[in-house]
Amino acid sequence: MPSTTSSSSTFSHSFSHNLVTSPSSSSPSIDIPSRDANSIVHVNVNAVTPHDLPLSAPTTPISSACAACKYQRRKCGPQCMLAPYFPPERQSDFQNAHKLFGVSNIVKKLRQLSAPDRQKAVNTMVYEANMRAENPSGGCYHIIKYYEEVIRNMEVELNTIQGEINKFRVNQCNFETNQHDIDQPYPGPYKIN
Repeated sequence: MPSTTSSSSTFSHSFSHNLVTSPSSSSPSIDIPSRDANSIVHVNVNAVTPHDLPLSAPTTPISSACAACKYQRRKCGPQCMLAPYFPPERQSDFQNAHKLFGVSNIVKKLRQLSAPDRQKAVNTMVYEANMRAENPSGGCYHIIKYYEEVIRNMEVELNTIQGEINKFRVNQCNFETNQHDIDQPYPGPYKIN
């Protein structure tokens, strides 16, 4: 979950999503309004991605109920589909995912996927749910917009570099043509009869 710190500054209606680099680290962060709209929250965009979470399904002891069964106050059996993805220590992750997606939608999505893709799907759902819990009005929107801007800037830079490369190729071709003309022997003085 991305790190956040609150500062007590008033929220203006002309809020813009500014990329901020904190003096203590070189990691970019985005300023977004907090829940009460009276302060700004700094979200570190490089803190965690959905794919940073473990890919292998954690094993849970049979005696303890998974976070999903514990939340729903039911017995967690060996056939529990959510147990590998929501062990007891991930209670808050499950609560956020349950609030955003609902248990039936999570289970339905997991049934549609192959076993290797299920962990990635759960990691993505948990990431989105945690971001939505942190910022109810925008969720992942600010991070998505940040990376879209990064991609646009990189495309502009790539186009500029490709233009420079093409200019150097044309100059190289012109240089080789001129060099070929210079290397031709001079015919000498012409005799006029």
